[in-house]
Parts: sequence; C-alpha cells; structure tokens
Amino acid sequence: MTRFVVLRSGSGYPRLERLASRVPLLRRFADALARDSAARRTPRNRQYMEKLATEKIPDFDPRRSIVIEGDRIDNTVDWSVPDEIILLWPDANGTGWGDLERVVFAGKRESARVIVLNGRQRCFMLDRARWRSVRTRRLLEKTLILEGAFLLAFIVVTPWLLAWDVVRGRH
Repeated sequence: MTRFVVLRSGSGYPRLERLASRVPLLRRFADALARDSAARRTPRNRQYMEKLATEKIPDFDPRRSIVIEGDRIDNTVDWSVPDEIILLWPDANGTGWGDLERVVFAGKRESARVIVLNGRQRCFMLDRARWRSVRTRRLLEKTLILEGAFLLAFIVVTPWLLAWDVVRGRH
C-alpha cells in the first residue's frame, strides 16, 4: 500500500495573508486575526505532530512525509499515486488546509482514502460529506459570525433591558 503523509505549516488564513501582502491596510488586521485564531485553535508544532504520527501510524517515517510550507502547494505531487493520504492537522479542524484539501480531493483516485490525524490525537476518515461539514465549521470559526451575531444582539437588547430596569425602579 502506498501512503502519503502530509504536514503543512502556516497560517489559518493563507488567502487573507496573500491579499494583505498586496494591500498594506489589511496587513495589521490579518496579523491580529491570525494571532487571535492561533490562540483559540492552539495548533501543535511540527515536532509534536511528527511524534504523534510516529505513535499512531505504522511505519511512519518523517523523512518521507510531504511538507507544505505556508500556502505554496507543490504541484509536482501526483495525488493519484497513493492508496491512502494522511493529513496531519495541527489543530482540531484543519484551519488553513482548505486549498490543499481541494487539490488532494481533485487529484486523488476515487478508491484512495483520506485520513486525518489532528493535534488533539483524533483520527478519522475524511470523505467529501465530512469535508463539507468541516469547511462549514471552519467558516463559522474563522469569520467570527457567531461572535458578531451575539455582539449585535447584545447591543440591540441592552437599551431595552436598561429601560425596563428604570421603569421598574431597579436602576
């Protein structure tokens, strides 16, 4: 059986960082967002992921793994070769791996399995249906939609609650 083990280092926001490199006004925002995201995701470092892979994957050799640095995907990799592709996500949901996963799913054989080993020591199959679910969770986490909705609800409801307290004499 042929197996590719893939490690990726880099930000959780590769597209935003590419755009920010061309638009200086976005650079500080992108950097702050990346720092916040990393603090919440607690991604593991490469040494940790290699040690974890050594424990969980039979015959894993870190010298034979495919290492993707930053957001540059190596187009010389023939994804149709392996029977099994193992993605070593350093965090829980693979934030920043979307472009690489797109390339893997487009290039792999239909019979090839994609397996994820994440930084929280969870191992699972990644099929297209699960991949859609993971991308939705990433979108919610990366865009801070839920946090924004809560903030908006707080801003809208607070004056009404304050007025209610004033009317009832509690303020």
